[in-house]
Amino acid sequence: MKQKAKVSFLFDTKNSEYRFIEINSRKFYVVRVDVTGKNPSLVLKEAEEKISAFIGKDDKPIIRLILTGEAGKGFKESDFELFALAKKFEEKAIVEVSKDMKDKEAESEIEALRNKAIENISIKDFGTSVFLKELESKGYKLDVSPTDLFEALSSEKNKEKAISKALSLLFKNAL
Repeated sequence: MKQKAKVSFLFDTKNSEYRFIEINSRKFYVVRVDVTGKNPSLVLKEAEEKISAFIGKDDKPIIRLILTGEAGKGFKESDFELFALAKKFEEKAIVEVSKDMKDKEAESEIEALRNKAIENISIKDFGTSVFLKELESKGYKLDVSPTDLFEALSSEKNKEKAISKALSLLFKNAL
């Protein structure tokens, strides 16, 4: 989708004359990529190709990349992070990434919370079980207990401290 030219209305009060002046603004394009049935790397490749088609046509255009569709089985909306792609094109375009996706897994987890289907489980235990499922689906094979890893990641309010704690736990045997 391409935008229409922008104009400004200029009225001369002395002569009672008016005219329209075209404003030179950046070109704005909207690129949509459907994620349905695709893995994140395929979506990244398709998005890169579509964005590349607009590079060089105009001087540093604004390109809004919108991810649409439904995340496939085993993928969540958070798996489709394309902000590195925006960084890649930052010299040639301003790329904005937004998502208009459906994530059935996340929706069902939220619905379970809403319906109090887990009322006999603490939020921490529920978080641990979700974390364990995610690790299993990704083929987790490290010497650190997943429960200890979850504890390290969730025990700190400061994100950097939590990551540092988890990394020290993961790599304590590597030194």
